Amino acid sequence: MNSIWRQTLKFVAAFIILLLVNFILPRLLPGDPLLVFYGEEAVTDFAPSAKEALIAKMHLNAPLMEQFTRYLVGIVRLDFGYSYHQGRQVLDLILDFAPWTMALTGLTLIFSTLLAVFVSLRGAWDEGGRFDRGTINFFMILNCIPPFILAMLLLRIFAITFNLFPLSGGGAIIPPLTVSGWLVDLAWHAALPVASLMLHEVPNQFLLLRAEALRWKGKPFVSVFLAKGYHPRTIKYKHLMLCITPAIFARVGKSVAALMGGAMFVEIVFTYPGLGLLVFESLQAHDYPTVQGVMLTIGSSTLLFNFMADLINDSLLHRISS
Repeated sequence: MNSIWRQTLKFVAAFIILLLVNFILPRLLPGDPLLVFYGEEAVTDFAPSAKEALIAKMHLNAPLMEQFTRYLVGIVRLDFGYSYHQGRQVLDLILDFAPWTMALTGLTLIFSTLLAVFVSLRGAWDEGGRFDRGTINFFMILNCIPPFILAMLLLRIFAITFNLFPLSGGGAIIPPLTVSGWLVDLAWHAALPVASLMLHEVPNQFLLLRAEALRWKGKPFVSVFLAKGYHPRTIKYKHLMLCITPAIFARVGKSVAALMGGAMFVEIVFTYPGLGLLVFESLQAHDYPTVQGVMLTIGSSTLLFNFMADLINDSLLHRISS
């Protein structure tokens, strides 16, 4: 119970800091507040009286505390503002683009975790062997390459040189008529973005899980199971995997933040219709309400996922230690 309260207090404190930073940063920018919040395109042709009316309507000339109160009320109501560049509510834009980013990061998280668990258990069991040395060297090199560089390399090799995958987009302009064809088309367009994120994320998970597997491999129960005639595969992928499960959840929580950040750059490289591409286009158009809304959505989602992962991790640690 103490652990739950501790994690809850950490989550609440981090969320309050996120709200404050998201509120303060746009207001620290110099210049006309209308240009800061709505961009030059939206207010260039406005008459002075229209600008003053809009400032009063948006309460940009109100005291800072009143602005913050209205900001909090808007968040509770899921009112993130209006995008004059897109001509739509910011919430509607987020709801349109977020599923693509969620699918991209979700698939990457699942596949990278499964691959990292398999490789780390096999490498730890055969510590110092050819497979272990090869994977360590390979993943150490990959770990030094940013995800957007990996994305550009994969794009150059597999989309431009060999023409095996599409250059951009999340799906065909004219989608297939069948559900199976539509799913295959989505997977085909997502293959390179997912691969780019996986190549960057698997090394981080592998290094942690291999060290954890080596720690548990030295425990007496492994020798007891071997003496009783248990197959090494059973010990590796059943008992050892159970022991490193808390480390898996601990790493998964941190992976979400890394994947969210990496996905934003990868989506720009592949013009993938996710939140990263939305932020990039909004920054170019000085559409700061959209940027604010997306950053708050990504930050709060990451905090919530980490909070849930920490609770699960604490529960598993308690069960294993018992």
